[in-house]
Amino acid sequence: MSWARHLLIPEAKNDMQRELHFTANYNLGLGLHPARWRLIDNPAQFLDVNAHIEVAQIAEKAGFDAVFLSDFQSLPMEPPVEPWHALDPLLALSAIAARTESVGLIATVSTTFSEPYELARKLSSLDHISGGRAAWNIVTSYLPEAGWNFGMDLPTHDERYDRAEEFVSVAKALWASWGDGALLLDQAGGTFVDWKKVSHLNHVGMHFKVRGPLQVPTSPQGKPILVQAGSSEVGLSFGARHADLIYSLQTNLEAAQAGYRRTKDAVRKAGRDPDRTLFMPGIYPVVGSTEEEALRKVERLDALRDLAADARWFGIRLGVPLGGEDLDKPAPTRAQADFTPAVSTGISESTWQMIERRPGATLREILLSSQGRNRFIAGTPEKVADEIELWFRSGAADGFNVSATHFPDGFSSFTESVIPILQRRGIFRSEYRHSTLRGNLGLGE
Repeated sequence: MSWARHLLIPEAKNDMQRELHFTANYNLGLGLHPARWRLIDNPAQFLDVNAHIEVAQIAEKAGFDAVFLSDFQSLPMEPPVEPWHALDPLLALSAIAARTESVGLIATVSTTFSEPYELARKLSSLDHISGGRAAWNIVTSYLPEAGWNFGMDLPTHDERYDRAEEFVSVAKALWASWGDGALLLDQAGGTFVDWKKVSHLNHVGMHFKVRGPLQVPTSPQGKPILVQAGSSEVGLSFGARHADLIYSLQTNLEAAQAGYRRTKDAVRKAGRDPDRTLFMPGIYPVVGSTEEEALRKVERLDALRDLAADARWFGIRLGVPLGGEDLDKPAPTRAQADFTPAVSTGISESTWQMIERRPGATLREILLSSQGRNRFIAGTPEKVADEIELWFRSGAADGFNVSATHFPDGFSSFTESVIPILQRRGIFRSEYRHSTLRGNLGLGE
Protein backbone atom coordinates (compact mmCIF):
# COMPACT_ATOMS: atom_id res chain seq x y z
CA MET A 1 0.00 0.00 0.00
CA SER A 2 1.20 3.52 -0.82
CA TRP A 3 2.96 5.28 2.07
CA ALA A 4 1.19 8.48 1.00
CA ARG A 5 -2.12 6.93 2.03
CA HIS A 6 -0.98 6.79 5.67
CA LEU A 7 -0.32 10.53 5.86
CA LEU A 8 -2.81 12.86 7.49
CA ILE A 9 -3.31 15.23 4.59
CA PRO A 10 -6.27 17.53 3.98
CA GLU A 11 -8.54 16.34 1.23
CA ALA A 12 -9.80 18.82 -1.33
CA LYS A 13 -13.49 19.40 -1.85
CA ASN A 14 -15.13 16.38 -3.53
CA ASP A 15 -11.74 14.66 -3.43
CA MET A 16 -13.18 11.21 -4.08
CA GLN A 17 -14.69 12.48 -7.33
CA ARG A 18 -11.54 14.26 -8.51
CA GLU A 19 -9.24 12.77 -11.10
CA LEU A 20 -5.74 13.75 -12.09
CA HIS A 21 -5.00 15.55 -15.33
CA PHE A 22 -1.76 15.24 -17.28
CA THR A 23 -0.21 17.12 -20.16
CA ALA A 24 3.04 16.13 -21.85
CA ASN A 25 5.63 18.91 -21.89
CA TYR A 26 7.21 17.95 -25.18
CA ASN A 27 10.03 20.46 -24.76
CA LEU A 28 11.74 21.20 -28.10
CA GLY A 29 10.69 17.79 -29.36
CA LEU A 30 13.52 16.24 -27.36
CA GLY A 31 13.12 16.48 -23.59
CA LEU A 32 14.25 18.52 -20.61
CA HIS A 33 17.76 17.31 -19.85
CA PRO A 34 20.46 19.59 -21.34
CA ALA A 35 22.32 16.63 -22.89
CA ARG A 36 19.23 14.87 -24.21
CA TRP A 37 20.17 15.23 -27.88
CA ARG A 38 23.43 13.30 -27.38
CA LEU A 39 21.68 10.16 -26.16
CA ILE A 40 18.67 9.73 -28.44
CA ASP A 41 18.76 7.77 -31.70
CA ASN A 42 17.82 10.76 -33.86
CA PRO A 43 19.29 14.08 -32.67
CA ALA A 44 17.44 15.82 -35.52
CA GLN A 45 14.03 14.73 -34.20
CA PHE A 46 13.27 18.31 -33.10
CA LEU A 47 12.76 18.91 -36.85
CA ASP A 48 10.99 15.59 -37.52
CA VAL A 49 7.21 15.80 -37.37
CA ASN A 50 6.95 12.01 -37.23
CA ALA A 51 8.87 12.08 -33.94
CA HIS A 52 6.38 14.65 -32.63
CA ILE A 53 3.51 12.43 -33.73
CA GLU A 54 5.05 9.40 -31.99
CA VAL A 55 5.20 11.23 -28.65
CA ALA A 56 1.61 12.43 -29.03
CA GLN A 57 0.51 8.86 -29.72
CA ILE A 58 2.33 7.63 -26.59
CA ALA A 59 0.57 10.35 -24.58
CA GLU A 60 -2.78 9.41 -26.10
CA LYS A 61 -2.30 5.70 -25.38
CA ALA A 62 -1.68 6.63 -21.72
CA GLY A 63 -4.80 8.82 -21.56
CA PHE A 64 -3.03 12.18 -21.24
CA ASP A 65 -5.27 15.21 -21.58
CA ALA A 66 -2.94 16.97 -23.99
CA VAL A 67 0.51 17.45 -25.46
CA PHE A 68 2.05 20.88 -24.90
CA LEU A 69 4.46 22.59 -27.29
CA SER A 70 6.36 25.55 -25.86
CA ASP A 71 7.86 28.15 -28.18
CA PHE A 72 10.14 31.16 -28.53
CA GLN A 73 10.35 33.61 -31.43
CA SER A 74 14.14 33.65 -31.67
CA LEU A 75 17.31 31.71 -31.13
CA PRO A 76 18.65 31.84 -27.56
CA MET A 77 20.79 34.81 -26.54
CA GLU A 78 23.75 32.50 -25.99
CA PRO A 79 24.86 30.60 -29.13
CA PRO A 80 23.01 27.30 -28.65
CA VAL A 81 24.96 24.15 -27.83
CA GLU A 82 21.81 22.03 -28.06
CA PRO A 83 18.63 21.98 -30.18
CA TRP A 84 16.21 24.90 -29.94
CA HIS A 85 12.56 25.69 -30.65
CA ALA A 86 12.31 25.37 -34.41
CA LEU A 87 8.98 24.05 -35.75
CA ASP A 88 5.96 26.32 -35.42
CA PRO A 89 3.67 24.78 -32.76
CA LEU A 90 0.42 25.37 -34.65
CA LEU A 91 1.76 23.70 -37.78
CA ALA A 92 3.26 20.78 -35.86
CA LEU A 93 0.03 20.26 -33.91
CA SER A 94 -2.02 20.31 -37.11
CA ALA A 95 0.05 17.37 -38.33
CA ILE A 96 -0.36 15.63 -34.96
CA ALA A 97 -4.13 16.19 -35.13
CA ALA A 98 -4.35 14.09 -38.28
CA ARG A 99 -2.65 11.11 -36.60
CA THR A 100 -4.40 11.17 -33.21
CA GLU A 101 -8.01 11.01 -32.07
CA SER A 102 -8.39 12.15 -28.46
CA VAL A 103 -5.32 13.85 -27.01
CA GLY A 104 -5.50 17.64 -26.72
CA LEU A 105 -3.16 19.98 -28.58
CA ILE A 106 -1.69 22.98 -26.72
CA ALA A 107 0.08 25.55 -28.90
CA THR A 108 2.17 28.36 -27.43
CA VAL A 109 1.60 31.65 -29.26
CA SER A 110 2.68 35.13 -28.18
CA THR A 111 0.24 38.03 -27.99
CA THR A 112 3.16 40.44 -28.50
CA PHE A 113 3.98 39.21 -32.00
CA SER A 114 0.55 38.19 -33.32
CA GLU A 115 -2.79 39.75 -34.27
CA PRO A 116 -6.09 38.67 -32.66
CA TYR A 117 -7.98 37.99 -35.88
CA GLU A 118 -5.19 35.94 -37.41
CA LEU A 119 -4.68 33.82 -34.30
CA ALA A 120 -8.39 33.38 -33.56
CA ARG A 121 -8.81 32.03 -37.07
CA LYS A 122 -5.85 29.65 -36.76
CA LEU A 123 -6.96 28.27 -33.40
CA SER A 124 -10.55 27.81 -34.59
CA SER A 125 -9.15 26.02 -37.62
CA LEU A 126 -7.11 23.70 -35.40
CA ASP A 127 -10.19 23.04 -33.28
CA HIS A 128 -12.15 22.04 -36.40
CA ILE A 129 -9.28 19.97 -37.80
CA SER A 130 -8.85 18.08 -34.51
CA GLY A 131 -12.53 17.68 -33.68
CA GLY A 132 -12.42 19.90 -30.59
CA ARG A 133 -8.94 19.43 -29.12
CA ALA A 134 -7.28 22.84 -29.55
CA ALA A 135 -5.73 24.87 -26.73
CA TRP A 136 -3.74 28.10 -26.61
CA ASN A 137 -0.90 28.68 -24.17
CA ILE A 138 -0.96 32.47 -23.90
CA VAL A 139 2.47 34.09 -23.53
CA THR A 140 3.64 37.69 -23.82
CA SER A 141 7.32 36.80 -24.56
CA TYR A 142 10.30 38.01 -22.58
CA LEU A 143 13.37 37.66 -24.81
CA PRO A 144 14.64 41.00 -26.19
CA GLU A 145 15.99 39.27 -29.31
CA ALA A 146 12.46 38.11 -30.15
CA GLY A 147 11.41 41.76 -30.40
CA TRP A 148 14.31 42.49 -32.71
CA ASN A 149 13.06 39.78 -35.08
CA PHE A 150 9.80 41.75 -35.37
CA GLY A 151 11.36 45.17 -35.81
CA MET A 152 10.83 46.42 -32.26
CA ASP A 153 12.34 46.70 -28.85
CA LEU A 154 10.46 44.44 -26.46
CA PRO A 155 7.76 46.40 -24.59
CA THR A 156 7.88 46.44 -20.80
CA HIS A 157 6.34 43.62 -18.77
CA ASP A 158 3.18 45.58 -17.93
CA GLU A 159 2.84 46.95 -21.48
CA ARG A 160 2.95 43.40 -22.83
CA TYR A 161 0.18 42.35 -20.46
CA ASP A 162 -1.92 45.40 -21.39
CA ARG A 163 -1.73 44.27 -25.01
CA ALA A 164 -2.44 40.65 -24.00
CA GLU A 165 -5.59 41.69 -22.11
CA GLU A 166 -7.04 43.44 -25.13
CA PHE A 167 -5.81 40.67 -27.45
CA VAL A 168 -7.59 37.90 -25.53
CA SER A 169 -10.77 39.96 -25.14
CA VAL A 170 -10.90 40.51 -28.91
CA ALA A 171 -10.17 36.85 -29.64
CA LYS A 172 -12.98 35.75 -27.31
CA ALA A 173 -15.38 38.16 -29.01
CA LEU A 174 -14.39 36.79 -32.42
CA TRP A 175 -15.03 33.21 -31.28
CA ALA A 176 -18.44 34.34 -30.00
CA SER A 177 -19.31 36.23 -33.19
CA TRP A 178 -21.18 33.21 -34.56
CA GLY A 179 -24.39 32.60 -32.61
CA ASP A 180 -26.00 29.21 -32.03
CA GLY A 181 -27.51 27.85 -35.23
CA ALA A 182 -25.97 30.50 -37.47
CA LEU A 183 -24.55 27.93 -39.89
CA LEU A 184 -27.84 26.53 -41.26
CA LEU A 185 -26.65 24.48 -44.26
CA ASP A 186 -30.29 24.26 -45.40
CA GLN A 187 -29.89 22.64 -48.81
CA ALA A 188 -33.60 22.28 -49.49
CA GLY A 189 -34.40 25.88 -48.61
CA GLY A 190 -31.21 27.25 -50.10
CA THR A 191 -30.05 29.06 -46.94
CA PHE A 192 -26.40 28.54 -46.06
CA VAL A 193 -26.06 30.94 -43.10
CA ASP A 194 -28.52 32.84 -40.94
CA TRP A 195 -26.60 36.10 -41.01
CA LYS A 196 -28.83 37.62 -38.34
CA LYS A 197 -26.99 35.36 -35.88
CA VAL A 198 -23.53 36.52 -36.96
CA SER A 199 -22.28 39.75 -35.38
CA HIS A 200 -19.63 42.35 -36.13
CA LEU A 201 -17.29 43.40 -33.33
CA ASN A 202 -16.39 46.89 -34.54
CA HIS A 203 -13.71 46.88 -31.85
CA VAL A 204 -11.53 49.96 -31.53
CA GLY A 205 -9.02 49.81 -28.69
CA MET A 206 -5.58 50.93 -27.61
CA HIS A 207 -3.80 48.22 -29.60
CA PHE A 208 -6.28 46.75 -32.07
CA LYS A 209 -9.00 47.77 -34.49
CA VAL A 210 -11.01 44.71 -35.54
CA ARG A 211 -14.29 44.69 -37.45
CA GLY A 212 -15.13 40.97 -37.41
CA PRO A 213 -16.93 38.63 -37.53
CA LEU A 214 -14.57 35.67 -37.65
CA GLN A 215 -14.69 33.90 -41.00
CA VAL A 216 -14.53 30.47 -39.33
CA PRO A 217 -17.91 29.28 -38.02
CA THR A 218 -18.10 28.10 -34.40
CA SER A 219 -15.70 25.23 -33.72
CA PRO A 220 -16.51 22.10 -31.68
CA GLN A 221 -15.35 23.66 -28.37
CA GLY A 222 -16.72 27.12 -29.13
CA LYS A 223 -13.32 28.48 -28.21
CA PRO A 224 -10.03 26.74 -27.46
CA ILE A 225 -8.94 25.88 -23.95
CA LEU A 226 -6.91 28.83 -22.64
CA VAL A 227 -3.65 28.07 -20.82
CA GLN A 228 -1.37 30.49 -18.98
CA ALA A 229 1.69 30.40 -16.74
CA GLY A 230 2.33 33.94 -15.48
CA SER A 231 3.45 34.10 -11.84
CA SER A 232 3.91 37.84 -11.38
CA GLU A 233 1.01 39.73 -9.79
CA VAL A 234 -0.01 41.02 -13.22
CA GLY A 235 0.39 37.57 -14.79
CA LEU A 236 -1.56 35.83 -12.03
CA SER A 237 -4.40 38.34 -12.29
CA PHE A 238 -4.49 37.87 -16.06
CA GLY A 239 -4.62 34.08 -15.73
CA ALA A 240 -7.33 34.29 -13.07
CA ARG A 241 -9.55 36.22 -15.49
CA HIS A 242 -9.00 34.10 -18.56
CA ALA A 243 -7.27 30.73 -18.09
CA ASP A 244 -8.86 27.29 -17.96
CA LEU A 245 -5.51 25.76 -17.04
CA ILE A 246 -2.60 27.40 -15.22
CA TYR A 247 0.91 25.99 -15.35
CA SER A 248 3.27 26.65 -12.46
CA LEU A 249 6.92 26.07 -11.58
CA GLN A 250 7.04 24.40 -8.16
CA THR A 251 9.87 22.34 -6.68
CA ASN A 252 8.49 21.42 -3.24
CA LEU A 253 5.14 20.54 -1.70
CA GLU A 254 4.77 23.55 0.60
CA ALA A 255 5.43 26.05 -2.19
CA ALA A 256 3.02 24.19 -4.48
CA GLN A 257 0.29 24.28 -1.84
CA ALA A 258 0.80 28.03 -1.42
CA GLY A 259 0.72 28.50 -5.19
CA TYR A 260 -2.45 26.43 -5.44
CA ARG A 261 -4.22 28.52 -2.77
CA ARG A 262 -2.98 31.79 -4.27
CA THR A 263 -4.19 30.81 -7.73
CA LYS A 264 -7.61 29.57 -6.62
CA ASP A 265 -8.11 32.71 -4.50
CA ALA A 266 -7.24 34.90 -7.49
CA VAL A 267 -9.72 33.04 -9.71
CA ARG A 268 -12.42 33.44 -7.06
CA LYS A 269 -11.71 37.18 -6.76
CA ALA A 270 -12.01 37.45 -10.54
CA GLY A 271 -15.59 36.21 -10.24
CA ARG A 272 -14.94 32.75 -11.67
CA ASP A 273 -15.38 29.25 -10.27
CA PRO A 274 -11.97 28.10 -8.94
CA ASP A 275 -12.91 24.47 -9.63
CA ARG A 276 -13.06 25.34 -13.34
CA THR A 277 -9.47 26.58 -13.51
CA LEU A 278 -6.94 23.78 -13.15
CA PHE A 279 -3.61 24.33 -11.37
CA MET A 280 -0.90 22.12 -12.89
CA PRO A 281 2.71 22.30 -11.68
CA GLY A 282 5.48 20.80 -13.77
CA ILE A 283 7.08 17.51 -12.76
CA TYR A 284 10.22 15.87 -14.07
CA PRO A 285 10.12 12.13 -13.30
CA VAL A 286 12.90 9.63 -13.98
CA VAL A 287 11.75 6.05 -13.45
CA GLY A 288 13.81 2.94 -12.75
CA SER A 289 13.26 -0.50 -11.26
CA THR A 290 15.13 0.89 -8.24
CA GLU A 291 15.97 4.41 -7.16
CA GLU A 292 19.63 3.66 -7.88
CA GLU A 293 18.79 2.68 -11.47
CA ALA A 294 16.80 5.89 -11.96
CA LEU A 295 19.71 7.98 -10.68
CA ARG A 296 22.13 6.11 -12.95
CA LYS A 297 20.00 7.16 -15.92
CA VAL A 298 20.45 10.78 -14.89
CA GLU A 299 24.17 10.33 -14.26
CA ARG A 300 24.60 8.89 -17.75
CA LEU A 301 23.11 12.04 -19.22
CA ASP A 302 24.94 14.34 -16.81
CA ALA A 303 28.24 12.93 -18.04
CA LEU A 304 27.39 14.34 -21.48
CA ARG A 305 26.50 17.86 -20.27
CA ASP A 306 28.38 21.01 -21.23
CA LEU A 307 28.36 22.48 -17.72
CA ALA A 308 30.11 25.68 -18.80
CA ALA A 309 27.27 26.40 -21.23
CA ASP A 310 24.73 25.41 -18.57
CA ALA A 311 26.38 27.87 -16.16
CA ARG A 312 26.08 30.72 -18.67
CA TRP A 313 22.37 30.01 -19.22
CA PHE A 314 21.84 29.61 -15.48
CA GLY A 315 23.29 33.09 -15.01
CA ILE A 316 20.96 34.54 -17.63
CA ARG A 317 18.03 33.18 -15.60
CA LEU A 318 19.36 34.92 -12.48
CA GLY A 319 20.80 38.15 -13.82
CA VAL A 320 24.30 37.09 -12.71
CA PRO A 321 27.22 36.68 -15.16
CA LEU A 322 28.38 33.07 -14.81
CA GLY A 323 30.66 30.75 -16.74
CA GLY A 324 32.69 27.58 -16.52
CA GLU A 325 35.20 29.26 -14.21
CA ASP A 326 32.43 29.59 -11.59
CA LEU A 327 31.46 25.92 -11.40
CA ASP A 328 33.35 25.12 -8.21
CA LYS A 329 32.61 28.39 -6.47
CA PRO A 330 29.65 28.88 -4.11
CA ALA A 331 26.38 29.31 -5.95
CA PRO A 332 25.48 32.99 -6.47
CA THR A 333 23.29 35.05 -4.16
CA ARG A 334 20.62 37.60 -5.02
CA ALA A 335 23.03 40.37 -4.00
CA GLN A 336 25.24 39.45 -6.98
CA ALA A 337 22.51 40.06 -9.57
CA ASP A 338 23.55 42.97 -11.76
CA PHE A 339 21.34 42.74 -14.87
CA THR A 340 17.70 41.96 -15.63
CA PRO A 341 17.16 38.20 -16.09
CA ALA A 342 16.26 37.32 -19.68
CA VAL A 343 13.51 34.98 -18.50
CA SER A 344 10.06 35.22 -16.96
CA THR A 345 9.57 36.26 -13.34
CA GLY A 346 8.47 32.74 -12.42
CA ILE A 347 11.56 31.08 -13.92
CA SER A 348 13.92 33.50 -12.22
CA GLU A 349 12.22 33.25 -8.82
CA SER A 350 12.00 29.44 -8.86
CA THR A 351 15.70 29.30 -9.75
CA TRP A 352 16.65 31.51 -6.80
CA GLN A 353 14.50 29.43 -4.45
CA MET A 354 16.23 26.28 -5.67
CA ILE A 355 19.64 27.79 -4.78
CA GLU A 356 18.48 29.06 -1.40
CA ARG A 357 17.37 25.59 -0.35
CA ARG A 358 20.99 24.43 -0.77
CA PRO A 359 23.06 26.86 1.34
CA GLY A 360 26.78 26.43 0.80
CA ALA A 361 26.43 24.37 -2.38
CA THR A 362 28.69 25.07 -5.34
CA LEU A 363 27.32 26.08 -8.72
CA ARG A 364 28.29 22.65 -10.09
CA GLU A 365 26.35 20.91 -7.31
CA ILE A 366 23.29 23.08 -7.97
CA LEU A 367 23.40 22.41 -11.71
CA LEU A 368 23.74 18.66 -11.25
CA SER A 369 21.08 18.42 -8.55
CA SER A 370 18.44 20.76 -9.94
CA GLN A 371 17.62 18.92 -13.18
CA GLY A 372 15.46 21.83 -14.30
CA ARG A 373 12.93 24.13 -12.66
CA ASN A 374 10.18 21.55 -12.05
CA ARG A 375 9.71 19.01 -9.27
CA PHE A 376 12.36 16.35 -9.94
CA ILE A 377 11.46 12.80 -8.85
CA ALA A 378 13.83 9.88 -9.43
CA GLY A 379 12.81 6.45 -8.25
CA THR A 380 10.63 3.42 -8.69
CA PRO A 381 7.21 3.67 -10.34
CA GLU A 382 5.61 3.33 -6.90
CA LYS A 383 7.69 6.19 -5.46
CA VAL A 384 6.84 8.49 -8.37
CA ALA A 385 3.14 7.58 -8.11
CA ASP A 386 3.22 8.22 -4.34
CA GLU A 387 4.64 11.70 -4.85
CA ILE A 388 2.05 12.54 -7.50
CA GLU A 389 -0.80 11.28 -5.31
CA LEU A 390 0.50 13.18 -2.29
CA TRP A 391 0.55 16.49 -4.17
CA PHE A 392 -2.86 15.79 -5.70
CA ARG A 393 -4.56 14.90 -2.41
CA SER A 394 -2.92 17.61 -0.30
CA GLY A 395 -4.09 20.69 -2.19
CA ALA A 396 -0.97 21.23 -4.29
CA ALA A 397 -2.15 20.27 -7.78
CA ASP A 398 -5.11 19.36 -9.98
CA GLY A 399 -2.69 17.59 -12.30
CA PHE A 400 0.78 17.89 -13.78
CA ASN A 401 2.68 19.03 -16.86
CA VAL A 402 5.03 16.08 -17.30
CA SER A 403 8.56 16.54 -18.63
CA ALA A 404 11.09 13.80 -19.37
CA THR A 405 14.85 13.59 -19.65
CA HIS A 406 14.42 12.65 -23.31
CA PHE A 407 11.66 11.64 -25.69
CA PRO A 408 10.33 9.15 -26.45
CA ASP A 409 12.06 6.65 -24.10
CA GLY A 410 12.22 8.79 -20.95
CA PHE A 411 8.54 9.61 -21.40
CA SER A 412 7.30 6.11 -22.22
CA SER A 413 9.01 4.73 -19.10
CA PHE A 414 6.67 7.01 -17.12
CA THR A 415 3.51 6.27 -19.10
CA GLU A 416 4.06 2.50 -19.06
CA SER A 417 4.95 2.13 -15.38
CA VAL A 418 3.49 5.02 -13.35
CA ILE A 419 0.19 5.67 -15.13
CA PRO A 420 -1.13 2.10 -14.52
CA ILE A 421 -0.49 2.53 -10.77
CA LEU A 422 -2.47 5.78 -10.70
CA GLN A 423 -5.28 4.09 -12.65
CA ARG A 424 -5.42 1.20 -10.17
CA ARG A 425 -5.65 3.74 -7.34
CA GLY A 426 -8.69 5.27 -9.05
CA ILE A 427 -7.25 8.76 -9.50
CA PHE A 428 -6.60 8.69 -13.26
CA ARG A 429 -8.92 7.60 -16.02
CA SER A 430 -8.48 4.41 -18.02
CA GLU A 431 -10.11 5.82 -21.15
CA TYR A 432 -11.25 9.09 -22.65
CA ARG A 433 -14.88 9.84 -21.83
CA HIS A 434 -15.43 12.91 -23.99
CA SER A 435 -14.80 13.99 -27.56
CA THR A 436 -13.32 17.39 -26.70
CA LEU A 437 -10.36 18.54 -24.64
CA ARG A 438 -12.71 20.73 -22.60
CA GLY A 439 -14.79 17.68 -21.71
CA ASN A 440 -11.79 15.53 -20.79
CA LEU A 441 -10.47 18.29 -18.53
CA GLY A 442 -13.79 18.21 -16.68
CA LEU A 443 -14.66 21.75 -17.75
CA GLY A 444 -17.86 20.93 -19.64
CA GLU A 445 -18.41 20.13 -23.31
